Amino acid sequence: MNPRNLQKELFPKKAIGDSTEIIFKGSEVDPEYDEDICIFLENKILYSPVHNVSQTTQQYQNAVTRYKLLYKYDQDSLLHSFQRLDTLFKKYNIESQIVPKDLSHDVFYFRDHSREPLNEIRNTFDRARLRETVNTLERLFYKPNYLHPSIQIIFMVVVLSVWIALFLLYLIWNYIKTRNHRLSTENKAKTTI
Repeated sequence: MNPRNLQKELFPKKAIGDSTEIIFKGSEVDPEYDEDICIFLENKILYSPVHNVSQTTQQYQNAVTRYKLLYKYDQDSLLHSFQRLDTLFKKYNIESQIVPKDLSHDVFYFRDHSREPLNEIRNTFDRARLRETVNTLERLFYKPNYLHPSIQIIFMVVVLSVWIALFLLYLIWNYIKTRNHRLSTENKAKTTI
């Protein structure tokens, strides 16, 4: 049997709106009744994937987290997540019109009313500014560039100049110290003779 057909028979999928229901263990999965598996949203794009972790693992973890926030935990958990998101936006000066209480209310209304379309989803924020901030943070964290190429030569010249100046000062100080010590020992030797 073809492996592709075998996979389709073992894990058939059924698209419902923006979600995909997976038939697992020979029975259709329903998020309201089945605790063994979640609905994987088709929109599983990672905004900024974590390095050194496979994208499929991250997508799976995000889907499980979404499932738990929507079907297992109470509404306060989703509200708390939106509040954390709003706090991050404010911390990084990203303009947003997110009101966590209204947004969580919209999400649960959408879930409980058979995915009935909403007039408006109140989750607007400055996506370009967010992308710029994430790219900057990622560049600083994963690709640290301590010296800009335009100042590398100047920096090296300054460091070498300071090092040479300090080394010359040390040589002069050492010469004066040994000379004074030598003169004092010669003076003591003359006075004892």
